[in-house]
Amino acid sequence: SCKRGSGLCWRNEKNTGGGIHIGKRMFSPEESEMVEQYIRQVQTNGQHKGGEKVGAIVMNCNPMTKGHLHLIETARKSVDYLYVFVVEEDRSDIPFAIRYAMVRAQTKEMDDVCVSSSGKFILSYETLPLYFEKAEKQEAVLDATGDLQIFCQYIAPRLGITKRFVGEEPTDNVTRQYNEEMKRILPYYGMELIEIPRVKQGGQYVSASAVRKLAEKGDREAVQRLVPKEAFQVLAEKYADYLRGEKS
Repeated sequence: SCKRGSGLCWRNEKNTGGGIHIGKRMFSPEESEMVEQYIRQVQTNGQHKGGEKVGAIVMNCNPMTKGHLHLIETARKSVDYLYVFVVEEDRSDIPFAIRYAMVRAQTKEMDDVCVSSSGKFILSYETLPLYFEKAEKQEAVLDATGDLQIFCQYIAPRLGITKRFVGEEPTDNVTRQYNEEMKRILPYYGMELIEIPRVKQGGQYVSASAVRKLAEKGDREAVQRLVPKEAFQVLAEKYADYLRGEKS
């Protein structure tokens, strides 16, 4: 059956007993080849050695903040190798190329971190459209089953991922629901969801939305206080208009 709002179809095969219906997402031959190509692409960026604890983070980084860096640094302490998937959809204020460059620059000295694009199979508009419409649909009910099926059934096993890390979400209702969905669904696949407390600075939560508001005002110094050094350098060099309150 087709799950409304997910953009995907699958066959229900098992009821976990907790009211969650977990099905097997069936790919067409073309989709199977696309997933295989995507996994090979991720592996070219870096691959862990067998037998290690492997984790993953999926982040938008619109823009990257010190909160994102804290999430990465905290996650690294719990695993031997960490995949960081930057959301590839260009439906954010900052283009994917800039967001991706920020994360790569900030983590370039971290040998145990592999930064890759999320592609179309991890948190994309096709797998979870509501995530990209959340500004206007905060009261909507999220169903992330399709998105998480693909990650848990096809992506994570091939990359050896057994832990997924997220930052706690005190304000965004859609993202908070996504976190809750992962808490319920990931354990069914033998995976662990670890929620890390959000960083505060000056008594306020550090968030990308706060940085965007400061950027709209052209407050470069305030933005610089919330964005890690190497990531800020990317913004300053490749997307300077953003720091002046202008979008190119």
